[in-house]
Amino acid sequence: MKKFSLAIGTALALSTSAAMAGSMAAPIVEPPVYTPAPTVAHDWTGGYIGLSLTYGRSAHSGPAAGSLPNATGLGGGGLIGYNWQTGDLVFGGEIAGGLARMSGSDECDNPAWTCRSRVGTVLSGRVRAGIAMDNTLLFATGGVASANIRHSTWHPVFGNFRDTNRTNGMMVGVGLEHAFEGGWNLRGDLEHYRFRRQNFALDVPYNGVRATMNLARVSAVMRF
Repeated sequence: MKKFSLAIGTALALSTSAAMAGSMAAPIVEPPVYTPAPTVAHDWTGGYIGLSLTYGRSAHSGPAAGSLPNATGLGGGGLIGYNWQTGDLVFGGEIAGGLARMSGSDECDNPAWTCRSRVGTVLSGRVRAGIAMDNTLLFATGGVASANIRHSTWHPVFGNFRDTNRTNGMMVGVGLEHAFEGGWNLRGDLEHYRFRRQNFALDVPYNGVRATMNLARVSAVMRF
C-alpha cells in the first residue's frame, strides 16, 4: 500500500513539473509591421521670380483692306508673382514683361513702297489658376496686356516713314510648371494676345489696324 501511494505521489509530482515547464515556454512574438512615412505633397504657396525666353508671331490687319506685315522673332524677359494653394487648387497673380524682337516686311498697299512691322516691349498683368498634381502644376492665365508696335514704310525716292503706337488689350494662356528640389521650377506657357485697333499714317492711312499675337514662353523660376 505504501508503494502504491508513493507511485501515485511521484506521478503527481512529475505531472505538476511538466505543467509548470509548459507554462514557462517562451511566448510567440509577432514580427513588427513596417509603416512607411507619409509622403509630403509639394506646397505651391509663396512668391517667385523668373527669367523667360520667348518666341512670337504677330498679325496686323485692318477691318477691310490695309493689312500690314506679320512679324515673328525671339525675345527675352522676366516675371514675378505669388501663389496661394488650397487643397489641389492653386491661385495667384503675376506681372510678366520683356523685350521682343518680332519683325517682318512685305509690300505695302501701294506696291512701290515696302512696309515693315516690329513689336517691341510686351507687358502683362494677369491672374493664374491651376490644379496641382504634387510638384506639377497645370494652369491657365488671363489678364490685361500692352505692347509697343512700330510700322514703317520705305521708298527708294521718298525715303522712310515711321509711326509707333503703344496699344493695350487682353491676353489668355495655358501652361505647365514643374517644381524641382532646391527651389527651382521649369515652366512653359502658350499665350494669345489681342490688342485694340490703332491708326497708322504711312504711305497711305492704315486705319483700324488690330494686332494679335501668339507667344510661346519658357521660364526658369526661383521660388522664395
